[in-house]
Amino acid sequence: AAAAIVLFVIVPFLFWLSRTYTITTRRVIVREGMGSRSRRELSHTRGYSIAVRRGILQRMWGAGTITLSNGVDAPLRLVNVPSVNLVHEALADQVEVNQILAHRDAQSGNAGD
Repeated sequence: AAAAIVLFVIVPFLFWLSRTYTITTRRVIVREGMGSRSRRELSHTRGYSIAVRRGILQRMWGAGTITLSNGVDAPLRLVNVPSVNLVHEALADQVEVNQILAHRDAQSGNAGD
């Protein structure tokens, strides 16, 4: 019974605890790893596609897995994100706003040429 508790409760909890997602107005940052840490970033300005996948248990808890892909780098997966629909909408809005701002900045830079 102790081995089952360790395998099915403690190990998944440690994996969950070792993963951090940070969404800012400029980028999405994923930090993960127990012993060695890795960090990946994806800028909203570059744009990316957003895919949401929800299993049966995730639907019961209102969670889901979000996959962000810009077509160049390996897809960035955000696993078991709570309020997945709200996060999806926020990410889509940030991509749109950042691309509009980048286009505006590019146009204002060309106006002086």
